[in-house]
Amino acid sequence: MHGGDVSAFSKGIAGEGSEFIVRLPAVAAPLQRVKPVASAVTPTSEKPLVLIVDDNRDAADTMALLVEALGYGASVVNDGLAVVDAVRREAPALVLLDIGLPGLSGLEVAQRIRAEIADPPPLIAVTGYGQERDRQLSFDAGFFAHVAKPLDIEQLETLLRRLLDPR
Repeated sequence: MHGGDVSAFSKGIAGEGSEFIVRLPAVAAPLQRVKPVASAVTPTSEKPLVLIVDDNRDAADTMALLVEALGYGASVVNDGLAVVDAVRREAPALVLLDIGLPGLSGLEVAQRIRAEIADPPPLIAVTGYGQERDRQLSFDAGFFAHVAKPLDIEQLETLLRRLLDPR
């Protein structure tokens, strides 16, 4: 999915070893973040706010950069227990929620948001769990969509536009 390839070579002779070649495309270094993620959107901003929830801080910050590059505001929470409070406090237009969180799983967080918040924002599962059973559990918990990692940027952009653009 990253545009690379893997090759394996062997003479087929025991004890001779094997050779593996992994090729990945080179990319430019990421841009430096100029503002903290948590303050990326002010209440007067016209950009819809996307709350990103992932216990992997690097993944969450990278997702925030991507969301901002797509033209939306971004805020990050790294703890499943803090999500419901963040949704109340920040009133995001949408939540990108990892399923594999410590403490409360993303499924449990989704159930709490649905139970405790009137008119909750749409939830999108962004997770490494990509089997059909995982998708069904997400939908049963109230998620609008289920996106498996590694993330397909075009798929995410389509979902964000569909749910957040006023047109």
